[in-house]
Amino acid sequence: MLTEGISTERVHGQCVARGRLREIVASKSPMYRGGKIIGLVGSFEDVTEEYGQRKRAERLQEMINNVPTGISIYRKEKGEFRCIAANQYLLNFYQNTHAEISGRSFMDIFPSMEPEDRDRFLKDRERFLREKTALDGSYRVRRKDESRAYWIRILGNYAETPEETMIYVTHTDVTDLKLAEKNAAQNREMYADAVNAARLIVWHYVIPEHRVLILASAESAAAAERYGLPLLNENVPEFYRQFLDENNYDKVAALYQAADRGEASGCDIRLVSKNDNIHYAHLGFSTFEYDDDGKPVSAFGVGFSISGQKRQEELYRRELERLNEQSGSEIIAKGQYDLSGNRVVSYIANTPKALSYSSRSRYDAVIHQMSMLAVNPEDGEKLMHMLSRKSLIEQYENGEQTFEMKYTRRNGNEIVPVETIARTFALEENKIECFIVTYDRTRKQLERQIITNLPQLGYEYLGIVDTASEKILYYTDGTSFVESTAEKPITYQGLLQRTLSFSGSEEDTAGTLRDLALPGILARLAQSGACEYTFRCLSGEQTDAAAYKRIQFCRLSDDSRMIFMAQSDVTRQMQHDEEQMEALQKALNAAERANESKSMFLAGVSHDMRTPLNGIIGFTDFALRAEDPEKKQDYLEKIRLSSALLLGIINDTLELSRIESGKVSLEPEIVKSSDLIDSILTGIRINAAAKKEAFTAGNSVDFPKYLRLDKLKTEEICLNLLSNAVKYTQEGGRVEFYASYHPEAADGRTLQFTVEDNGIGMSDEFQKKMFEPFSQEHAPEAGRVVGTGLGLSIVRRYVDLMNGTIEVRSRKGKGTRIVVSIPAQEVTYAERQKTVVPERPADLRGKRILLCEDNYLNTEIAVTLLKEKKIEAVTAENGQKGLALFMASKPGYFDAVLMDLRMPVMDGYEAARKIRALPRPDAQKIPIIAMTADAYEEDIRRCLEAGMNAHIAKPFDPRTFYEVLAEETGKEQ
Repeated sequence: MLTEGISTERVHGQCVARGRLREIVASKSPMYRGGKIIGLVGSFEDVTEEYGQRKRAERLQEMINNVPTGISIYRKEKGEFRCIAANQYLLNFYQNTHAEISGRSFMDIFPSMEPEDRDRFLKDRERFLREKTALDGSYRVRRKDESRAYWIRILGNYAETPEETMIYVTHTDVTDLKLAEKNAAQNREMYADAVNAARLIVWHYVIPEHRVLILASAESAAAAERYGLPLLNENVPEFYRQFLDENNYDKVAALYQAADRGEASGCDIRLVSKNDNIHYAHLGFSTFEYDDDGKPVSAFGVGFSISGQKRQEELYRRELERLNEQSGSEIIAKGQYDLSGNRVVSYIANTPKALSYSSRSRYDAVIHQMSMLAVNPEDGEKLMHMLSRKSLIEQYENGEQTFEMKYTRRNGNEIVPVETIARTFALEENKIECFIVTYDRTRKQLERQIITNLPQLGYEYLGIVDTASEKILYYTDGTSFVESTAEKPITYQGLLQRTLSFSGSEEDTAGTLRDLALPGILARLAQSGACEYTFRCLSGEQTDAAAYKRIQFCRLSDDSRMIFMAQSDVTRQMQHDEEQMEALQKALNAAERANESKSMFLAGVSHDMRTPLNGIIGFTDFALRAEDPEKKQDYLEKIRLSSALLLGIINDTLELSRIESGKVSLEPEIVKSSDLIDSILTGIRINAAAKKEAFTAGNSVDFPKYLRLDKLKTEEICLNLLSNAVKYTQEGGRVEFYASYHPEAADGRTLQFTVEDNGIGMSDEFQKKMFEPFSQEHAPEAGRVVGTGLGLSIVRRYVDLMNGTIEVRSRKGKGTRIVVSIPAQEVTYAERQKTVVPERPADLRGKRILLCEDNYLNTEIAVTLLKEKKIEAVTAENGQKGLALFMASKPGYFDAVLMDLRMPVMDGYEAARKIRALPRPDAQKIPIIAMTADAYEEDIRRCLEAGMNAHIAKPFDPRTFYEVLAEETGKEQ
């Protein structure tokens, strides 16, 4: 090769130098002169260290490639970290080549990361670069062309030296770990759900330290709270001694002693909760953890409630006891049955009318017989379905154990209300039993009816209080019986607080609670057999109305600790009492006012009556002494005027008294308007003309021809107003009367009368009391006007009785205007025709009248009036003699009977009834006319009810006397 001129460079080789093997690199080249090789130049380079580093790097790379996790290294170049190395695991996992990953920026470490994780990774990476702390996080990434995501845990470390800054990152596939964690979480959730669903209490017992940790579950937490247990218990089982009685503690101590030995065991215990309720539970250990020497170091305990099972056992025991104990009269029959075996276990017929069958009978046949006793076939079908074996077994499996039905059934020849109750039990596997009892509900139904009717007597609830525990059983119409239970305890104090929840102020509530405290009630009951308490409260949450309640107490028996209580609402009674007291006070005040008014009334009547009486007495004396006929006639005329005034005072006084006592009522009738107006105006025109007053009267154009109203009272109203207008208007003055009809009046006051004058008027002060009895304004302008002071009082009361109004406008010295509005109805032609009675003139001459009158002066006046019309009078001084005279006469002998009412021996009412009852043809037809000073409307009504035809008031008005006689005797007999 040398002769050929070929050079060699850096050929690796080894040599021994100074006793050590060295790595060398040799190079050679030929030397030329004149184109010929004249020699050889060579060199040797010791590369032992270089080769050592290379081998170490190769071994490191080999080691990195063999690490079962991805590794990448980044170096900071020009302010940015770029990948300078990556192991084969990383390249294989991400499916990259060295060329693809070499030089990749640290900022683009995961180009295919899940969007949900990218934001979190960017924040973690930013914090890592900023704070130069460790990077640790798990993120989901995807490999090339794969839809599956992998969980990658990234651990990054920041390494900084004066020469360079590096980042070392490991990439670990934790997908399986995440899946395992997810499965573990689901398992834990399933375990928790299973524990909660099974209502298990779970705890961890650390055996060497005798420590118990109650694990998290809904039932465990509830149990710890229920019994007042902390979640961490030290010094177990001694710690539990404070929560258990001696017997149950011994069971728990034995359970833990077995656990200390690693032995699985269990026990049933009785527990008392913080609110004194009794529960039963089963506790046990079955899972243990052991150390390397095989000694138990911990155990997991499980507990669950067996209260339901214990309750079932207790109910079953009670049912057996009831089955075997002596039966009350209300039990018709009872039995125990094996539903699974379709057989009768035992049966007791408590009455001769119960079903008769033996213990060898089949259950199905017995139930069929029972259903046939139901009166209503539908009830029989329902009973058959309720008690069928299939139904009872299915219902038991669904958690239903008690069934009841009320119906009527035949007991021999009787039909009685009954109730059948069935309860199912399954204390043995594959064996469901049933207890059936049928009760006679006759007495219970009666008791129920009594109790349910108590609220109608005002009782809101009835209760029985156990004075030892203060628990209460009570009944209300809305809730029926409510009993205190372990789950819902009801105490006497609690019921009171609910009752007093609307009692008003807190002070009132506290006072009532103190008064009704049980010790105080018991003390009062010790003194007497019963006591009661009444208190005030509000009638509801949303109202301020007051209500009053009364609670009554009594002992059920002398030696009983039970007391009976009943609450009733006495609001109406209290309100009635208050109203009575208020009414009594008002009545007392009214009586005092009435007494005062009576005194004033009597004083006014006495004063006003003395004036005409003085005239009558004085002019009578003058007439008796006078010899001049003209003077005597003048005195008699003045006596007649004074008598008329006195009669007016008496009539007005009596009428006002009747109005005040409520004995006056409206008597509407069909009235011809022209007759009504004429009857009002005839006398007024004469009086106005006598005083030379200008009197005008008129009515509206559309004034109805006929009206329905109370004619007499309407006349009285208008006459009183017009009479006052004429009296209190000076000579030559003006008086106006106007009547109008307003059918469109909304208040129904269709008829309106207006009376206006320019007389002396009234002062404002007098107008305030012008309608009071005997009120008169004694003004000088009135001169010698004589009046009773009762007319306006009667007017006002008549207007009020008619539901009318009266408006007054008056000025002193200017005159007065009064407007009266009252209801009236226009009468149609058809209605008018029904009431038209043709008038027939009557001739009284030759008539024969039976006059029954006990007062000889009245008899003389009546006989004189009759004789003036050529009428024959036959007199009797009482009703009995009048009856005898009528009976002794021939039928048709008398044309009429004038009957006084108040007579000795037999009054006019009885005499009239006896005449009408006589068996003769004229007894029912003869007119009987009452002639009496009893002139009230009720007196007239009573006369008509006694069989009389008409009524004439004393003192007699001759014109009225003759008119009534003519009308009654002129009717067709």
